[in-house]
Amino acid sequence: MESNGLLDKNGTFKVPFFHGTSSLFLPHIHRHGLGGLNMVRESGWIEGYRDLYDFARKTIGHLDDWPRIEIEYGLVAEQGISRDDNRHNYRHGETYVTPEERMAERYALDAGCELLSYAKNLIHILQIKTCSLDCLNVLPEHLVEILGQQYRPLLVQIDGLSFHDIATENGDDKSETLERYQEIRGTGQGAVDLTNWKLLKPVPVQQLSVWQV
Repeated sequence: MESNGLLDKNGTFKVPFFHGTSSLFLPHIHRHGLGGLNMVRESGWIEGYRDLYDFARKTIGHLDDWPRIEIEYGLVAEQGISRDDNRHNYRHGETYVTPEERMAERYALDAGCELLSYAKNLIHILQIKTCSLDCLNVLPEHLVEILGQQYRPLLVQIDGLSFHDIATENGDDKSETLERYQEIRGTGQGAVDLTNWKLLKPVPVQQLSVWQV
């Protein structure tokens, strides 16, 4: 299976892929591999974020700048895709990888992960607007504890990833997306729907290298 010089005959990528994460997830990656245990989906963080967003809508939804807040933070609550041509993915609970190292670095966050970063920012907005932290009362205690800490941003490199073990981020055709990515590779152009891929199965620790960003 040869495709655009990126795959060998067995469908294995010749180039490394990367995943931005943090020290919050490192013990689970060591134990289960990358994508083997998804804390975002299995620990109720998405539901917690939705409760936080609902609290914000009811509490500060009458303010003049709410439409701006709603656009940015509402998409996360919907767990959908942006309505513009960029097709940014606001769905969490999956493990995404990219052959673009700089793209992966954007998701290596001291908040822990992208969803937690949105939650912390929304809490900060609520604290400013309401002069209180009452919003924390709608969140599970374990999530409040996690949100109160900072973590080391990490980058994971995946070697020998199989084309059969990934899917496109937005459900597009895999081969066509790979061909389109090859056209922009190395040009400096950015297109998240071409460069971000979803893992379909865990990657064992033996294929991973991890370092701090």
